[in-house]
Amino acid sequence: MKNRYTETPLFHIAASAGIVIFAILVGGAAASKIANTGTSSNTVSVSSAVQETTSASSVAAVVDDGERLYELASAYESTGDYAKALDTLSQILPSSAKYAAAIEKTASVKATYYNMATNNSAAAYNAGNYDSAIQILSDAVERMPESAELAVAYDHLLTDCKNALLANAESCNSASGWKAALDVLNNAPAQLKSDADIIAKINDYRKSGATRLDMMRVFRGSSFANYGTVEDCFGTNHENSLHMYAGSMTSNLSAVRLDKQYSTFTGTVFTASTGGWAGDLIITGDDVQLQRITMNGGDDPVTFEIDVSNVKDLEVESINGGFTPIYLSDAMLLP
Repeated sequence: MKNRYTETPLFHIAASAGIVIFAILVGGAAASKIANTGTSSNTVSVSSAVQETTSASSVAAVVDDGERLYELASAYESTGDYAKALDTLSQILPSSAKYAAAIEKTASVKATYYNMATNNSAAAYNAGNYDSAIQILSDAVERMPESAELAVAYDHLLTDCKNALLANAESCNSASGWKAALDVLNNAPAQLKSDADIIAKINDYRKSGATRLDMMRVFRGSSFANYGTVEDCFGTNHENSLHMYAGSMTSNLSAVRLDKQYSTFTGTVFTASTGGWAGDLIITGDDVQLQRITMNGGDDPVTFEIDVSNVKDLEVESINGGFTPIYLSDAMLLP
C-alpha cells in the first residue's frame, strides 16, 4: 500500500536533501579515515620526497574539506536549516578554494534566515509561546551579531514578552490569587528571569501571601510587641516595628515554628539612638545562627533576607546594650 505522505513532491525533496547530507557527512568521514590510514613500514627513515607528498596531500585535504563543507551547507540550506548552513559555512577556511563562494552564500543565507527568524518569532509570540519566540531570535542574533536591526528586534521582543507576562500574572492574581500569579512569573523564559521588573513583581506577589512574624504563635520565649510606625534616628518612618528591647545589658528570645513551610525571612533592623551601642539582633534556625546584626547609634537601617526553606524552628534574639532599643520592622515570612 502506498503512503500518501511519502508520495508528495515535498517528501521526495526533503528525503533527497537528507540523503545528500548523509552522503556528504559519510564521504567526509571516509576521506578523513583514508587520510589517517597508513601501512606499516620497516623502513627506519622517511625520505624527503615522501614528506613533501604528505605535505601536499594535507593542503589538498584542506581544499577538499572546503568543498565538502560548502556542499553540506548547501544541503542544509535546501532543507531550510539556515542556522546549520551558517554554522557549516563558518568552518570553511580562507585557504579553501570555496572561501569566496562561502562568503557570498553566507550573505544570501543570512538574508533568508533573517526573514524566517523574525516571521517565526512573531508567530510564536502571537501564539503566546514566549520561550520559543525569544529562543528563535536569540539563535539568529548569535549567528548575525552584526545586524543592528536584529538586535533592536530582539530587545523589543524581550520587552513585549515581559509586559505580556506581567499582564498575564496580574490577570491570574485578580482571578485566582497571588499563587497563580507567581506560577506565571516563575515560569518566565530564562532570558527574563533576571529582569528587574519581573523580580520586583515576584516579590510583591510573595509579600501579598506572606505572614508577619508577630502574627506567628510564639512557643518559647516572649511574644512580639508591635509598636506600629516608629521613626529611626534619621527621621524615616518604619511600619510594623517590633520592639526588641529586653532591658539594659540583657537578652530576649522568641521562637516560632515554621515547619519548613516558608522560603524566606525578611525584615529591617534599625534604632532610634544617635550614639553608642544599641544592641544586636541574632537570628537562628534549628540551633544554627543564620545572621547577627549589630546596631550602633547613628547606623543606617539594615535590611536582611534569609533562606528559611529548611528551617523547622526560628529563633529571634535581641541583646541590648543600653536603654535605647532596637527595632525589627516589616518582619515577614514569605511563602
